[in-house]
Amino acid sequence: MLSLLVVAIGLIPASGLASASAPLSAAIGVLHNPYLLIIIAIGGITATAGVVLTGILGTSRVLYAMGRDNEIPGTFGKIDKFGTPVYSILLSMAISLLFVYFVGFSTIIEASNVSVLIAYSIIDFSAIMLWRRVKNDNPKHLREQKYFFIIPLIGMATIFITISYLGLPAIEISLSVLALVSGVYALKYIMGSKGYIKIVKKKIPRVSLVRVFGKSRKRIKDEEH
Repeated sequence: MLSLLVVAIGLIPASGLASASAPLSAAIGVLHNPYLLIIIAIGGITATAGVVLTGILGTSRVLYAMGRDNEIPGTFGKIDKFGTPVYSILLSMAISLLFVYFVGFSTIIEASNVSVLIAYSIIDFSAIMLWRRVKNDNPKHLREQKYFFIIPLIGMATIFITISYLGLPAIEISLSVLALVSGVYALKYIMGSKGYIKIVKKKIPRVSLVRVFGKSRKRIKDEEH
């Protein structure tokens, strides 16, 4: 990757790469070789398709787990006979198509990066809270880890610095989604605590059914029931 970057900068200035929508194609274009352009275009399309497929695969599994745990409608927690969460994949694909249609591709990538970084910052904050609770329960065990909180604090600081360099539209999209999801969960919690709705707590399985096949899946189902 580094050698490819050096070659691209050697072909055209860095400012030209920064302003191009397809930097590598722009760099190869100065060679005036149509065959190289075709190869680069095929490689770019293949790489983009792979990234999109990976994103749909990951988000569909998250939606499946949320449907299985009744955090979203249970339909999205169902799988077919091949162990594929069909409904969650369709929902993930629909969300992706909506974003592609209404938002630029680069903004989608940046919003995805912001969302992942926000998730990591939440994990760092949770680590600090867990460390405080465990420290109070068993201070002797954590006597040598009394400065553990510095690590997640550094992680959160670097995350916020990285987010500040991303585009403002991407940050707005990610924060809007975070606010919407947080509002839904807060409303659900309030209504459940006041008895307006019944919150069903399900036992989370040790192994996801989308990862096992045949007799192993039947055995896990029998253990759950």
